[in-house]
Amino acid sequence: MQREMKGALIGLICGIIWIMLGFWQLILILLLSAIGFLIGRYSERLPELKRWLLQVLER
Repeated sequence: MQREMKGALIGLICGIIWIMLGFWQLILILLLSAIGFLIGRYSERLPELKRWLLQVLER
């Protein structure tokens, strides 16, 4: 749960920075927060994800 919150916080911070630059506000914050959440959630499975990604890219 700790990594998920860190990832969501990173996404939120990135979203705020993008908003300050003038992009769509709510949609961008939600998108970046979701991406950060997913990165934090799956960071524990990184070796499995890396192995799967290598298999997909080798085809």
